[in-house]
Amino acid sequence: METRWAIDGEPSIGFIAENTRSILHENRIENRGNIGTVYAFKPGGVYRSLWIDDMSAALPTLIYFVEGKYVTTFLVEHFWRQQSDGSLPMILREEDLGGKEQADVVMYTANQLGVMNLWRIYRATGDLEFLQQDIRGTPLIGRADHALSFIRKHRWDEKHGLMKNIYVMDWGDVETKKGRVEDNNGLWQNSMLALAADRLAQMWQALGNDERAEYWERAAGAIRTHINQYLWQESRGFYRPRIPATDSETIYDDSGIFVLGGNTLAVQAGVADQEQMDRIFAHAEECRIADGGPTISRVNYPDYPGIWRYEPMNHPPYYQNGDYWNWHGGRFVRTEFEHGHAAEAWEHLLQITRHQARFQAFEFYKRDGSNGNPGVLRYTPSTCLVAEAIIYGLFGIYESADSVVIQPRLGDRDGWIDLYSPLTGRFVNYSYSFSEGDIEIEYGTNCKGCSGEMKVLLPVGRKHRSVLVNSKERAFKLETVGNDVYVAFDIELPSGRVKIRLR
Repeated sequence: METRWAIDGEPSIGFIAENTRSILHENRIENRGNIGTVYAFKPGGVYRSLWIDDMSAALPTLIYFVEGKYVTTFLVEHFWRQQSDGSLPMILREEDLGGKEQADVVMYTANQLGVMNLWRIYRATGDLEFLQQDIRGTPLIGRADHALSFIRKHRWDEKHGLMKNIYVMDWGDVETKKGRVEDNNGLWQNSMLALAADRLAQMWQALGNDERAEYWERAAGAIRTHINQYLWQESRGFYRPRIPATDSETIYDDSGIFVLGGNTLAVQAGVADQEQMDRIFAHAEECRIADGGPTISRVNYPDYPGIWRYEPMNHPPYYQNGDYWNWHGGRFVRTEFEHGHAAEAWEHLLQITRHQARFQAFEFYKRDGSNGNPGVLRYTPSTCLVAEAIIYGLFGIYESADSVVIQPRLGDRDGWIDLYSPLTGRFVNYSYSFSEGDIEIEYGTNCKGCSGEMKVLLPVGRKHRSVLVNSKERAFKLETVGNDVYVAFDIELPSGRVKIRLR
């Protein structure tokens, strides 16, 4: 059994599943670590080390493509490397996972990513014992708490109620000519912190520790409030990349630059409300049109000037300054699908999948579609984030240890998906067909004791007449998200047939 999918008449969608499988096979790492053998994935090509941000970006897709050991061992090794102050490294060297690492001295997100990765595994498995697994005398959940507490203790700007970081390109690892000075509060870093704090609260809640759950829930809410207070720009309709930290001066005021990664993450972290999301999505499309590039994946618009320590970035578009990264484009497309812009998401998804089918899953690429880094032809995060947009965004499958939600956003397109997790042994599949009068869906799963729900996106311009599940009328409700309308109803598991009559 393996994960695969297809949309009739659009081969580039199915290509992503097979290309993801191939790239993951090619980029596997198996090496000795402190916990024993560590199984993970390198980014690809000339990159030989295990980057935590790359692994974290890939993880929601890895769950459905690789053995569980490739999902869990790198996380345990990562937390094994945690320092006594709570900090986590960003890079584990492939050549000697047992001894070499690089501290998170530029990007400032390794601690948040460690927590997010732990939550993703817990969410998939429901395994409370895994959260309490002992690592050098401290359970994983305790180490996750220590990781976020490190930020509150050592990287905190009390005046703004946000974490401090150095000036980098949104999510990137290139500092400015000013060097490694904690002089700003970044959108990317703080949105990720809000999301990680929320996930940590959920894990503590599952373990019955209401005190820590409430603490991190309050922290997440405060961070979201402060991001909106200090970084949202009502006149522009998007979040600025950063503000100067208290008593600091920034090297360059980039408030007029739209960064795709940070604004997308702010939506995913629950920072933006629906009106803000709508404006962010619209502005991203305006930037794509103004730029004239091949996809929605341009990481910033307009370009930054010559402020970077890495000289080639001072001649944009280049690398993290103005080139196209499907890592961020894929995440943006998933966010569009999930927050009421399915029609636009489909068009943006096709831009990306057709590019990858024609060329490859480059690390980044140029305006003409050509590879921006000849040393990396097949980049793990690029294929995994596009696959994520398809699994969660287009096909809309959200399954966990206790529930299955199927939320097709196929509209008037026929398609099918087989989704299988080697980590949990669970599968979910469905086929979807559209005609002028009906939508028909056949679904199945082996999720035992799970609740089932289906939310079907109505095709543009169509309305429902009735819903039948296994040939019987089913009560339903309508849910509106942004521009999209869903028909929502409960379904029986493990399998069934749905017909939605349209008018």
